[in-house]
Amino acid sequence: MVIDTFADEYEFLSNFSSYGFYDEKGRYWKTVEHYFQAMKIDPKHPDWEHWFYKVHEAKSPRQAKSIGRKCPLREDWEDLKVLYMYKALKMKFNENALIRTWLINTGDITLIEGNTWGDRYWGKDDGIGKNMLGRLLMTIREEYILTRKRP
Repeated sequence: MVIDTFADEYEFLSNFSSYGFYDEKGRYWKTVEHYFQAMKIDPKHPDWEHWFYKVHEAKSPRQAKSIGRKCPLREDWEDLKVLYMYKALKMKFNENALIRTWLINTGDITLIEGNTWGDRYWGKDDGIGKNMLGRLLMTIREEYILTRKRP
C-alpha cells in the first residue's frame, strides 16, 4: 500500500499542516514550512533578523514559503536542508502525540509526497522524484516504532 498525497486524512504529514511546535530555543513555529524557510536565511546577512521575523510571522505556510524564496540564502543550505527538515519534522511529531500516533499507525506503508507543482526533490511529480520528505517521514516513523519496542 502507498500513501501518495498528504491531503485529507493524511494532511497531518504535510509541511503546511497546522501542527505547531517549539524549537530548541523556545520559539513557537506555526508549521514545519515556517521553520524550514526561516532556517535557510543567511545568519551573516545584515538583514537576517528582518527576514527571519517576516518568515516567522507569516500568516500562512504558503506566505512563509514565498518569503523564503526571496530571502538571502545561507551558503551551506544545500548541505543542511535535509538536516533542518528532519529536525522540524521530529519536533513537530515529538510535540504532537496524536499525529505521532497517526504516523506510527501508517505502519510500513510507503509515504510519497505526491504533487503536481514539479517538486521532484521533496516529493514526486508524475511518479518521478527523490521523495525526500516521504523518506524522512518513514525514517522518523521507524525511529518511533523501534523506540516503542524497547523493553
